[in-house]
Amino acid sequence: MFRTGALVEVGGWDAYNVTEDADLGLRLSHWGYRARMLDSTTYELATAGTGAWLRQRSRWIKGYLQTWLVHARRRPGRGAWRHALTLHFLIGAVGVSALLNPVFWLLYVIWLAGLDLPVETLFPPPLGAMAVAALLLGNAFQLWLFVLAPLRRGWHDLVLFGLTAPAYWVLQSVAGYRALWQLLVRPFYWEKTEHEAGEAPEAIAAKVAPA
Repeated sequence: MFRTGALVEVGGWDAYNVTEDADLGLRLSHWGYRARMLDSTTYELATAGTGAWLRQRSRWIKGYLQTWLVHARRRPGRGAWRHALTLHFLIGAVGVSALLNPVFWLLYVIWLAGLDLPVETLFPPPLGAMAVAALLLGNAFQLWLFVLAPLRRGWHDLVLFGLTAPAYWVLQSVAGYRALWQLLVRPFYWEKTEHEAGEAPEAIAAKVAPA
């Protein structure tokens, strides 16, 4: 829900950005507005199947890249450093990490295999050790968070699915390269995605609520 006056003040709704909520959120923050998180749980049903998931994630990543490129042109102003950190680490990093993740894993495999490639030239000690630690510990920490979240909610049947995150990251990179291609050739194309038909949110909430 938005106040019309605030929406007009920040430049309105960008109909060409395929993640318009990310773009609008940044502009509202830049103009000094604040967003608040509702203490609630969403029971929105996920996309139906891998193909629909890839189309949805490609659109999201493409929109994040669009938002990143557009807002990176903005002149520094009030709260510029906070805006820059949010823009580059929460918006730009989504697309960049999806594109770079398979590159870093490939370099790690090459390093483990001892192949005669200039990996150590790119990552000389101690930078190489720091990079490997960041890669392994960062991914392990993410897995721990994915397992911890359903544990804390009492959704024990979902805990093991948290361990499938590496497969999710592979698909995220596929979606990232697809998004980059679309950004170049079809930047404003909005791919529609199907969602599962299911029970009402109240019925789902009753099933998954902790005892």
